[in-house]
Amino acid sequence: MLNYGFIYDLYPKSIGIQDKIMTFNTVTISESHPCSRCLFIPFDESQSLLTAIGNGAIAAVWQEEWPIPAYTPNHFPMFIVTNTKCAYQQIFAEYAKLIDKNRKKEWENMTNFVFYASNLLKEEIKTYDIAVQKDRDKLMKLIDENCSEGTGK
Repeated sequence: MLNYGFIYDLYPKSIGIQDKIMTFNTVTISESHPCSRCLFIPFDESQSLLTAIGNGAIAAVWQEEWPIPAYTPNHFPMFIVTNTKCAYQQIFAEYAKLIDKNRKKEWENMTNFVFYASNLLKEEIKTYDIAVQKDRDKLMKLIDENCSEGTGK
């Protein structure tokens, strides 16, 4: 399962509590996705951290040029990066490597990655196939456009 220490090793610039064993059940780009113990990675400054916290976010990856909202709890962990899209891509890739390396050990306790965000799919009725395919395609396009130069650190 993905934990604070794993993210901290990738992105040591952080604020809030530093609990190296804090685990994340879910990584999400959607502030409106209800989740338990999730890491919130917004792709847009307009996404609400308060809504994400209300839906179960216990930490966030935050783009350094975005102001940290005044309502953010002092202890709330935030990893500061240059580009959240690139950070999402790197976290996913590094976690996938970890899973491959420790397949038997990690299989039962895996972190879920949620790539659905309602603002990415506006033009069609949300059926399972359309939503999943279009969200994945749009997310990959966003990441590819913004991450060709590096990791997001």
